[in-house]
Amino acid sequence: MIFFKILFYIFVIYFGVSLVVYFYQRKLLYHPGENNYLDEGPLNHKIEKVYIQSENELVAWRFVKNKNFKTILFFHGNAGKIDNRIYKLNEFSKLDINYLIFAYRGFSGNKGKPTEQGLYEDARAVKKWLNSNGVEDNSIILYGESLGTAIAVDLASSNSFSGLILESPFTSMEILAKKYYPYLPAKLILKDKYKSIEKISKINSPILIMHGREDKIVPFSMGEEMYKKFVGVKYNFFSDNDDHMMNFNENLINEAIQRESLRGGQVYYLCNDLNLIGDRRLRLLDKFPNLKIEVVHGQLKPKEIEEKMLNFNLGLTDILVCSTIIESGIDVSNANTLIVEDADRFGLSQLHQLRGRVGRGSMASYCVLLYVSKEEPIHIIY
Repeated sequence: MIFFKILFYIFVIYFGVSLVVYFYQRKLLYHPGENNYLDEGPLNHKIEKVYIQSENELVAWRFVKNKNFKTILFFHGNAGKIDNRIYKLNEFSKLDINYLIFAYRGFSGNKGKPTEQGLYEDARAVKKWLNSNGVEDNSIILYGESLGTAIAVDLASSNSFSGLILESPFTSMEILAKKYYPYLPAKLILKDKYKSIEKISKINSPILIMHGREDKIVPFSMGEEMYKKFVGVKYNFFSDNDDHMMNFNENLINEAIQRESLRGGQVYYLCNDLNLIGDRRLRLLDKFPNLKIEVVHGQLKPKEIEEKMLNFNLGLTDILVCSTIIESGIDVSNANTLIVEDADRFGLSQLHQLRGRVGRGSMASYCVLLYVSKEEPIHIIY
């Protein structure tokens, strides 16, 4: 008898918890007032603020660089405002691309409450608005981040676009819910299911899927599964180091380089991933067009390595983007700042050896260690 009473109480508690989650699940899923991003900084280009009619008016930002360029239609994640994506919009503005970013119902001051079908309706309304303003589907690139990937996938499954970019996509909300609430009957109580994995095979646009292997919110395996499921033209960028969103801490890096440049010094920028080292040089060139920036690593020809090392030693190069090839044998008295990307992948003794590349002259030296974290990257001064 006691056993059945205990069983009954367990059932009542379980049913009660399930009932609470059922009625409050959208508050758990959508967080329009939450900002989980680093400082986004100021918008460095002019945009046009427009209002697009869906069930209610949706606020949107439009940037047109050239009417002949393609347009990114951006779908944000489940938290924050348009303003929290400024760091991405600033990057878009540097490309030969236009963009339109809009806020879903219930976000960025828009009226209404977010639901799966409501967000799909918002996406269709914005696409229709672009079409009515002279932007055809074959000139639109859909870009979705996190929750926005599901909305982009749904739209792309019934239309043909120039391309589709998915950043940290998930397969379905049901599967993701089971990860966070394994003891609840997600299949029965979930209202917004976002079954992207069932829709991706219907897409006929080229796809780029980006996902960090260190993602603690959406498992990397989900992005990988989405990539495998799609049979069309596809590309991937699977980062070993990134968490939920692709990360590159430019503010800290720029501050360190600018400080060194102002006093006439030189900088080592150590990126030991040869797949990214060229990208790092291009990003730095964009920020510091007046500085001479070179790349050196062990896969170059010996003569080329020797020439680039000599130029740096002679002060003809301001920033040397490099691998651990600089670990020993180089003493440049004017190089007083070292930036190490993914510092957590090095041992203490190796970091100590690398740190020895700077501080050979009379000026104070700086060593900036970067690592993937939800906190600000650490900044260590020697």
